[in-house]
Amino acid sequence: MFPWFNAVYQPLVYRYLNKQLHHGLLVCAQSGAGKTQFATKLAAKVLCQSDSTEICGQCQACALFDAGTHPDFIQILPEKTIGIDAIRQAIQTLNATSYLSGAKVLVIHQAHLMTVAAANALLKTLEEPTENTYLFLLTESPQQLLPTVLSRVEKVNLPSGSQAEVINWLNEQGVENIEPEVLGLYSGAPLNLLDMLKDEDAITYQTFNEDLNALVSRRKSSKELADQWQTQVEQMMTWIQHWIKSNAINNAMPDALWDLYQQCSVLKEKLKNPGINKQLQLANFLQSIQQSNLQLN
Repeated sequence: MFPWFNAVYQPLVYRYLNKQLHHGLLVCAQSGAGKTQFATKLAAKVLCQSDSTEICGQCQACALFDAGTHPDFIQILPEKTIGIDAIRQAIQTLNATSYLSGAKVLVIHQAHLMTVAAANALLKTLEEPTENTYLFLLTESPQQLLPTVLSRVEKVNLPSGSQAEVINWLNEQGVENIEPEVLGLYSGAPLNLLDMLKDEDAITYQTFNEDLNALVSRRKSSKELADQWQTQVEQMMTWIQHWIKSNAINNAMPDALWDLYQQCSVLKEKLKNPGINKQLQLANFLQSIQQSNLQLN
């Protein structure tokens, strides 16, 4: 778990030890922020048989948890959606007697992917949980959850680390010489940043910036650039949005830039649809950038 989560984690542990922890927590942060690591550590502490604020690592519960075989730790990992059968099976396990006579924890990853039927099936457990039962719902899109679910959980917003904290963590992972622009872009998603930095085939932000300027000055075609970026389309769209904002003059965005920014936002959502020709969509958008005749800073 990231050290900058401690300010949120420790009060929850104290509340658990004092039997004041809410049975339903909605853990919110963007993708790549470390929600899973946070929830896993909190679950480990809840299941640990020690009364200490720390996870003892010595009890039977800790041994089973570390081995990935704790019978009272249940997780739902979605593929495309979370259906009612997965929720019902998890609830059945929660309603059974604890194997170790302690707490039971259910973690629902990407809880916003629950179908309406699945979310409704979860409501009764959220309203009337069995004793010593905890549900951690993880999401980057809380607005997609049913209002009836949101009203029955306590929202836990995970903070982002400072630049210094993220740099220190990246250095510990063996990554150095991080481009400032990239650090700013991924400050709230250090896991995504680490994956990108460790990918030897990934495009650097400097190369991206040079290529985009070459596009605007017509030294490179939209098709050529789309072919070059085809394996990293979603990432490039995020970078393009940042690039558009960085070219605003005195924090004011001319109409041409604003139009491109809006188009970029719409296209980012469109690209989430399966079966769409991402490369073609990117090429068309890059052509729009080229034809806008931007005057760059």
